[in-house]
Amino acid sequence: MNSKYTFIPNNLDLNKLVEETPPVNSSVTKDTIAFMLGNWYQTASIKYKDFTKTGFVNLSSKIMQGFFRDYKFSLDYLLNTKIIESDGKFIRGEKCMGYCISNQYLSGITEYEYKSKHFTYILGKNLRDYEQNKDVKLKNYHFLSQWFKCDYLKFDYLAACDFNYLNFKNAVGKNNTPLYSIYDYTLKKIQKYDYTILVDDTSGRFHSPLTNVKTEFRQFFSYQGQKLFQIDITNAQPYFSQVLFKKEFWDTSIYKLEYAYKPDISSTISSIYYTLVKTEVTLGTKDLE
Repeated sequence: MNSKYTFIPNNLDLNKLVEETPPVNSSVTKDTIAFMLGNWYQTASIKYKDFTKTGFVNLSSKIMQGFFRDYKFSLDYLLNTKIIESDGKFIRGEKCMGYCISNQYLSGITEYEYKSKHFTYILGKNLRDYEQNKDVKLKNYHFLSQWFKCDYLKFDYLAACDFNYLNFKNAVGKNNTPLYSIYDYTLKKIQKYDYTILVDDTSGRFHSPLTNVKTEFRQFFSYQGQKLFQIDITNAQPYFSQVLFKKEFWDTSIYKLEYAYKPDISSTISSIYYTLVKTEVTLGTKDLE
């Protein structure tokens, strides 16, 4: 995210919108409306697989409130004006409410620059707090994040845009226009080196420009002039879980980590056992020991 700009649908005229449908609550402005739309694109760019399955993207109220407290009024305004839709499904502790920008506004995106100095100040302050918390979590992931903090990683933006247009917006016999907008957002952010690098609070998964883009777009990355390649390991979780059976893995002192992971051994072993059984891997008692 950025405190100076965001992205909104390219066929949405915010001036006309607020003029024809004036917001009832004074906290709802063109900037807050744009932020909510940009936040949807941001989340959808990371969770695009969820969108392809359900047509909706779950938005965390806790995260949105962390950026600006009165987000709910802007969200309700977008729902009432039918610019976004909701799946109406919320399960406390399990699932956030799902949202989607209406199909008529998913034909493409355009950059929107925030107008209010007060809004950019508040948003900037909250973003800095968010980035600091994120950096703390990333300290143990330096070996993964370091590659995105240099000039060696390049991206062929124009070629990626052509690929996106031909395969998703203008593909014959396919209705992939909504996906085109989501991918367009991702490509534009990468072009600006506005990378999303974070560790998922839920699963501990590392997210980066390479993991956030659809597989077909990775061919447009290069590092020091060389194309990148990917290796897909079948049943990777059982394969990598073997490291948990090494004593050295649990000795955090040898890694000199400031924020060491302190797992529950019994629950971890149970989880490994379940994974191996589920994948029909047979282990003897001595193997488990």
